[in-house]
Amino acid sequence: MTGHAEHTVEIFPWDENFATGIDIIDTQHKRLIELLNVLVAHLAFQRNAPAIDQVICDLKDYAAIHFATEEAIWSAHFAGDSWEEWHRSAHSDFVDKIIEMSRGVEGKPYDEVIEQVVRFLTHWLALHIIESDKRMAKVVLAMPTGVSLERAKELANKEMSGATRVLIETVMGMYDNLAHKTIQLTREINARIKSEAALQASQAELVRLKDEAVEGERRTVHEIKNFAYVLSHHLQEPVREQLLYTSKLKKIFSNKIIADGEAADTVNHIVHGGERLRKLLADMQVHMALSHSPWNPKRCATKIALNKALQRLARKIRESGAVIDHGELPTARVDLERLSDIFTALIDNSMTFSHKATIPSVRVTCEAKTDQLVFRVEDNGVGIAEDMRERVFGVFERLHPQDAPSGTGIGLAVVRKIIESAGGRVWIEAASPRGTRVCFTIPSHTKSR
Repeated sequence: MTGHAEHTVEIFPWDENFATGIDIIDTQHKRLIELLNVLVAHLAFQRNAPAIDQVICDLKDYAAIHFATEEAIWSAHFAGDSWEEWHRSAHSDFVDKIIEMSRGVEGKPYDEVIEQVVRFLTHWLALHIIESDKRMAKVVLAMPTGVSLERAKELANKEMSGATRVLIETVMGMYDNLAHKTIQLTREINARIKSEAALQASQAELVRLKDEAVEGERRTVHEIKNFAYVLSHHLQEPVREQLLYTSKLKKIFSNKIIADGEAADTVNHIVHGGERLRKLLADMQVHMALSHSPWNPKRCATKIALNKALQRLARKIRESGAVIDHGELPTARVDLERLSDIFTALIDNSMTFSHKATIPSVRVTCEAKTDQLVFRVEDNGVGIAEDMRERVFGVFERLHPQDAPSGTGIGLAVVRKIIESAGGRVWIEAASPRGTRVCFTIPSHTKSR
């Protein structure tokens, strides 16, 4: 068999979506990806074990050089921050895994080697570059503008969330799919490698499917970008115009509208519909952003999270006359912002679904157990029927769509996503003598999942 040197398998094509904006890091990333593609080519065309060992060795050695470069840049800007330690740990895990694979190549079934190496390296490099390195680089590039480290981190997290997060997950899915297809193709090549004619036929098929996969990837990335753009701009712009011009019409024809009850109702329906659509789009973006966002616990007073929620809801509390009180709330390791989001959604719901003739009353309590916190948010509202207590956590599920037109049906779905990302659970009970009690747990010493 001849011509091995001419065959390549580009399982991981470089794309500008992987660029961090830091030239030396991007250059080294391209080299790492090149080494990965060389390794896959060796596996695909059944090179001997020493050749594969050498490529793995080169990959390990160059990774060490790259990691040292990265860590020097991160250290200069993060100075002992938890992000720096987390990133260094990820590098260490990568090196350990490469060493483990290099020791286990010889003597293992050929298909098992392909499965292990291709899946691990493709997924690790793609996720590390797109998610971790780009996030860190955004902080480094933001700090020269004068912002603090914490603010730069906040900006990076914000930029990496929402529709951008959807793009990241979609790109990751495509690379996983490409890896799977490549594994299947290499197995086919291995089966046909006994004759030159069969090998040439397999190579032609590999090139065709590779081009098809790359083209499919390009189309999908383009569609996701268009979707994110439409969601962020095109869908919201008509809503803003609807509300703006309706407001202008109300001013221009105010006397006529006031005098004509039907016209007034029509204008109010337009305004309410626009406000609802705006809230719906905003809640959809929040829901998408939470799909894979980490729960980031830090030790703090949980009462602060409740106070932040009450500040957000101050106007609605004032207008409804609601009475909000709480029991003793502990100091614990929680994600302050996310816990505040939970309280905001639950207290908002309690005021929305209150009896018209009754002043809304909400009480927040917490029970600290050995390995978890159990929070309860109890109100004197209309309550939730037992057969609806699970269903209301679904997206777009609204308990009383006609009586509460301001709701979007996403709030409780967001609450569940946040709590489950922390490793907790949420459920609903009936309050006594009437109303609703939403209970949720948060592990006291558990990393986010």
